[in-house]
Amino acid sequence: YAAAALPSLGILPTREGVAYSVFDFGGGSSDFDFGHYRLPAEHEDPDLEQILERHGAAGDRYLGGENLLANLAYRVFQDNLAACLELGAVFTRPLDADAFPGHERIVEQGRYARTNTLVLMSILRPLWETGRMETQCPTVPLFDRSGKRSALQLKIAKSALLDFLEQRIGQGVLAFCVAMQKAYQDAVPDHVHVLLAGNSSLCRQISGYFGLDD
Repeated sequence: YAAAALPSLGILPTREGVAYSVFDFGGGSSDFDFGHYRLPAEHEDPDLEQILERHGAAGDRYLGGENLLANLAYRVFQDNLAACLELGAVFTRPLDADAFPGHERIVEQGRYARTNTLVLMSILRPLWETGRMETQCPTVPLFDRSGKRSALQLKIAKSALLDFLEQRIGQGVLAFCVAMQKAYQDAVPDHVHVLLAGNSSLCRQISGYFGLDD
């Protein structure tokens, strides 16, 4: 990504090297990469025109748009736990989410639980992508563990979900900054070009954390 993005942005290599970093925020995870974009030294292969010298890589294996959506759905189900238990509706738990007391009665990994989670994720997608929802009490068709489907009205705590997104994405940005410091061996250059990759980087939280709101 850096090899394609740097020239397209008009960023030219220098003898000393231009520091760059990549924050690749995708659907399933986030990947970080750090290095210098430089001209070859006199002792290097004369056929080389420019070099990307990589200094380190890291990432956040659970920071991805789809996984964030799954966590939002998991939180909504927990907020409506009594109604879900009464209906017998089941749902899944994301790998990075904490269990709760009594989760054994309602959290599964079967097809009905996966379908219920996917249905709620689709309803919550506008909140993730735009920060808005048409209704905060949608009626959702959900399966119980026997395969019977019934409609259930769910209450969605929009502010709490947005707070979760802000906190979780901020955690990923902090991990990115820590990895950057480590990659440059605690001597981070005065100026580093941060390249935002992946569709999830378009979210407003990333714009805020990287000062792009203006």
